[in-house]
Amino acid sequence: MKPEPRSLEQLNTLKMNGVIPSTEVVSLSPITIDIKTIEEWKRDILKITELIREMVCAGKLDQYISSQNLKLVKQAITRSKRYPPIIRPDAIITDGQLKLLEINVDSAIGGLYETEQVQSLVSNHIDEALHLINTNPMDALKNYVLDLWKKEISSDYLNLAIISFDDITEYKKHILDYTCSCLKQLIGVNARFIDYKTLKVDEYVSDDSMNYQVLYRYGSLLRSPENMIDMISLLEKSHNSKTIIISDNIDLGIEQKASLALLSEHSHDDSFLSASEQALVDKYVPWTRFVENREYNFKNSQYTLDELITKEKNNLVLKRCNSHIGGHVFIGSEFTTSEFIEKIKFALTDRSYWVLQENMLSDKFNFNFFDDQTGQAFSKDLGAVICPFIFGEYYGSSLVRVELEPESRVLVVPNNSKTGLASLYGIG
Repeated sequence: MKPEPRSLEQLNTLKMNGVIPSTEVVSLSPITIDIKTIEEWKRDILKITELIREMVCAGKLDQYISSQNLKLVKQAITRSKRYPPIIRPDAIITDGQLKLLEINVDSAIGGLYETEQVQSLVSNHIDEALHLINTNPMDALKNYVLDLWKKEISSDYLNLAIISFDDITEYKKHILDYTCSCLKQLIGVNARFIDYKTLKVDEYVSDDSMNYQVLYRYGSLLRSPENMIDMISLLEKSHNSKTIIISDNIDLGIEQKASLALLSEHSHDDSFLSASEQALVDKYVPWTRFVENREYNFKNSQYTLDELITKEKNNLVLKRCNSHIGGHVFIGSEFTTSEFIEKIKFALTDRSYWVLQENMLSDKFNFNFFDDQTGQAFSKDLGAVICPFIFGEYYGSSLVRVELEPESRVLVVPNNSKTGLASLYGIG
């Protein structure tokens, strides 16, 4: 499969913009999944997210989030109104079943632009006779915003401000400008990417030119406290205004690893979860536990922490809570036993919480790549991390990160030579 001239142009544009290090990391063929399975993913991930929101409201995740974020969460809990979540979990398909490695519930999710660009490229090579179904992440975001407009805002116009931090890169500024342009063109929203420090709060969040009915925060709050003071202050003040903040501030209480550890730990606890909830957790959440000097039951065997690390190292991944973009993730099979023990020792003394998770191996998918140096197409069977975009009730395709080097499986985008990009299409 050799790319068409317009595909080559798109590949080179992605490379020029720093999305990919070279053109041969983008697959020209998609993963295909039954559309009913994708709908089931969406439905069940929403249910799991609501379970975790209940844990947040009950204070069960308080200790795992920063004091600044906790204040915003406690504010949000006092408000009876809940806005639909924005979700992009990191997941793996193993033995045909989706397993959640992390549950990212936040408006600051990345990968929308990259996913749309790869989809556009792959669409040039799809056989129409296959009747594959493609959903677009920007369409899902559009529908999410449109629902808010219809249900929550009694106005024939909508002003939406996208805000981020001062350290945002030029590449991400381009993405946010593009997002604003899409929302304007698709549904007529007056969307602007603006400097949040120019905003003030009265009846609405506003600047010198207009009131904003919706405030869309882009940019993770996993930053040093001093870098978040002004943003946190704006979000606190906005709580009592008529401006809707997305994503809902209650979701700042969802630590993406700790929440799965709690669900996994209590997956057979009748006082914690109902029978149907236990079945849901068993289906989607891999074995995940906090790192502590304690007894563990792993794969029906009892271990001390030392025994677990020594005997099951290759079956475990060590992760720090409150970190992102692949930071502080250590796959046991990629380290010697002594190296992994040292990392565990550090985790035990670190002020942050750490988790151990079962090392889930991805099913293999056939991907077709193009080598721009030789002009030749080539095919490989590789694993992948699947990241479905879910905007409330709307599924917006999936970011697919391909394991180009199976011995080095911590995947990040953009522009990482170990990470490939692909698309996911529905069959139905």
